Amino acid sequence: MEFQYTTLLVSLFTIIFIFLFKKLKTSKSKNLPPGPWKLPIIGNLHQVIGPLPHRGFKELAKKHGPIMHLQLGEISLMVVSSSKVAAQALKTNDICLADKPQQLLTDIILENCRDFVFARYGDYWRQMRKICTLELLSVNKVKSFRSIREDESWHLVDTVQKSLGSPINMSEKFAEVSYNITCRASIGRKGDKEVIEMVEDIAYWAAGFFINDLFPSIKFLSVLNGMKPALKKIRRKIDHIFKEIIIEHKEKLASREKGVAVDAQDEDLVDVLLRVNETQRLQFPINDNDVQAITLDMLTAGTDTSSTVLEWAICNMTRIAEINIPFLQG
Repeated sequence: MEFQYTTLLVSLFTIIFIFLFKKLKTSKSKNLPPGPWKLPIIGNLHQVIGPLPHRGFKELAKKHGPIMHLQLGEISLMVVSSSKVAAQALKTNDICLADKPQQLLTDIILENCRDFVFARYGDYWRQMRKICTLELLSVNKVKSFRSIREDESWHLVDTVQKSLGSPINMSEKFAEVSYNITCRASIGRKGDKEVIEMVEDIAYWAAGFFINDLFPSIKFLSVLNGMKPALKKIRRKIDHIFKEIIIEHKEKLASREKGVAVDAQDEDLVDVLLRVNETQRLQFPINDNDVQAITLDMLTAGTDTSSTVLEWAICNMTRIAEINIPFLQG
């Protein structure tokens, strides 16, 4: 117990020292938008921390306007709360705001941001955007996954029909469908327990506020809160899973090069990345770690989001009277 108190006091004094040092170093006024008054060290954390931080942002925006400045620990943050200002930020001035935040998770899990979503703005990002637009997410490639979507959708319908008269957790079923569609399109197989746990572990650490992300200069905080050891453990699991996946796909590519017929419609996203690297002269060759990071983008972005949309769509269909009657009768 004494050791814990000592550690806490040392951490607190370290944070205070660094805060005061940086405050003196950056005391020169900056042209920042208005915002609420900041507390020493924590800034505006007390106003937004909690299970629903977006509601805190909403209440602050009512008072301070559509663009405001917040301080979350060491992180200086601009919050945009109107579509007009958002268009100026993301469209008119998108080049000025093209860089992504560097975090411990992206450095460890995504090989120092070698994916597409968190890649630093520059030539590598442009190359990956081109590959995503022309190869991974092209109209023809999305159409080629139609049979996968239909197969999993009919499987869901069949499961629901067999459960008539019994309660069924549709949230779990929608999540299962999303995982299976995304995994089959990305890595060529359904989402088994190991893959699903991997994605859920990443999602847990990617969401919410963690003290080390708010005070990035204090490196030992990520060890104290357990985030760094947990992320390294997840990374080892990811490497183990993808080693097998990439070997299988390289064998498929080798068979194609030897003249064995492989239907282009059967190409998943890992196949596409390996083929592009072999057949095109890329400025930045795609290695196995890059394939792994880009595929993780697809797996994490395409599962929870899709299942949540389906869940809310069904909820609204059962609530709205005009849709409700034919929906229930059909």
